[in-house]
Amino acid sequence: MKYDIFISYRREGGYETAKHIFDLLDRDNYKVSFDIDTLRNGDFDIELFKRIDECVDFIIILNKGVFDRCFKLEKKNDWLRNELAYALKMGKNIIPIMLNGFNEFPENLPDDIAKVVRKNGPKYNQEYFDAFYEKLKSDFLESKPLKKQLDNNDYSKIIGIKNPILQGILDNMILVEGGDFMMGSNEDAVEGVPEWKDNEKPIHRRKVDSFYICRYQTTQKQWKEVMGAYSYLDFKGNDNLPAEKISWNNAQEFIDKLNLMTGLHFRLPTEVEWEFAAKGGVKSKGYRFSGSNSADDVARYNKLFLTMGPHIVGSKCSNELGIYDMSGNVEEWCSDFFKPYPNSSIEFQKFSDKLKSYRVYRGGSWNYKSFRCRVTNRGSSLPDVSYFGIGFRLCMDIENKKTSR
Repeated sequence: MKYDIFISYRREGGYETAKHIFDLLDRDNYKVSFDIDTLRNGDFDIELFKRIDECVDFIIILNKGVFDRCFKLEKKNDWLRNELAYALKMGKNIIPIMLNGFNEFPENLPDDIAKVVRKNGPKYNQEYFDAFYEKLKSDFLESKPLKKQLDNNDYSKIIGIKNPILQGILDNMILVEGGDFMMGSNEDAVEGVPEWKDNEKPIHRRKVDSFYICRYQTTQKQWKEVMGAYSYLDFKGNDNLPAEKISWNNAQEFIDKLNLMTGLHFRLPTEVEWEFAAKGGVKSKGYRFSGSNSADDVARYNKLFLTMGPHIVGSKCSNELGIYDMSGNVEEWCSDFFKPYPNSSIEFQKFSDKLKSYRVYRGGSWNYKSFRCRVTNRGSSLPDVSYFGIGFRLCMDIENKKTSR
């Protein structure tokens, strides 16, 4: 599930109010991350930050003494501080809610959360809670409640516009039926670059639920249609070339705006979803590249160092599912933080700490040699980094696609 709102609170003094707000927002069809006990198995901090990444709004409940631990505990042991610091860093819409007994912010808050004092929230009053809640929704939340499914599943009625670009995105969302597969590779060093192979090991079994993924990489035309005057990227050439020089943060901005325009919930694929789709899903034939054992058939890559840019999306052959360019053309961001696979080598584990803030990208690109375009190849970078040869592909949950028709 993708969340739009994250609620941060202390269990002592803040739980009841947080739960009340959650119940009302949930009733009104907002997607809210409230209880950290529901986090999936895995690295707790990574899963927590992933939820914050997904959200537009970050509500923090401020009760008496809420910041006391921020001065007593190391940062790593104070999850409210970690949550708030990360939300501030990622530029989320911070909404402080000051309960009775919280009179003012303490002086000399730690630097990573000090900017919270500049944030505004609705005035909390238990006696007039309904008025407080309505003001929270109307004046402070940037998220919008999910659209309810229409009986006739009419796309134009759901989004209220007839835009061929947006319609074209939906028309090219391909169903990837869920299943089990073996993720990763146990191949030895390739072309003398062993460090680019270690992070693919070991092969391990993963399970994937059904989802939708776009047949094509996001194009320059789609980028300009959605981002409009905000499009600060200087694209050149054919509009049907993939949008490139896109950072992970840029991709999230595009998706957030697209979702706001449509009332739907597009997203980036997870790394597991990406590799499953690239390998052909349940129709996989075990190819080295996405759709073939020959990179020339399916990938735009830097053959003999002569390739000078991407090609029009869909120019090569598709893979088993009818998806194009999952090998080469431009690399594609995934939603995940980068982390080693389960039971990875000890030698690689020592690098994991510095990579925890990195985001995953997959697929290789026009400016790399073919071995970087294999379906198991992994790459990662900071979320604000962009360069030629990196873009993204849209994904969507089953439930959202059903409500878009």
